[in-house]
Amino acid sequence: DLSPAGRWGEHGCHPGAFRNPHAVWSLPDGRVAVVDRGNDRVQIFSEAGGVLAILDGFVQPMGIWGEADGSLLVTDCVPSLTRIGPDLSIIGRCRPVADGAHGLCATTDGTIYLAESGYGRVSRLLPL
Repeated sequence: DLSPAGRWGEHGCHPGAFRNPHAVWSLPDGRVAVVDRGNDRVQIFSEAGGVLAILDGFVQPMGIWGEADGSLLVTDCVPSLTRIGPDLSIIGRCRPVADGAHGLCATTDGTIYLAESGYGRVSRLLPL
């Protein structure tokens, strides 16, 4: 059985608030990354819900995936795929698909799968 151990956030645009929390990822060190689609950002929280960082520069972000080293992949409606380092710096950004990917995942060999709802397909990206 699971029961809520806590909750955080409210509707709004100030730090810690959300306009449309769209995806969540728990990082290896316990931080929690939340895609805040309506506010065009990703917010990083402590396990208890304290705001640690806010990453701007997205356009309606949709999907998030974390890697073992603590880096993140985020998709948005540009459409773009952004790689964020464990220190929360932007490592790179590209436009790999025709439509924003609502979902994504990656494998240990670096292959990335993107779920493109507008085109009804899954795209597979291979590392170079």
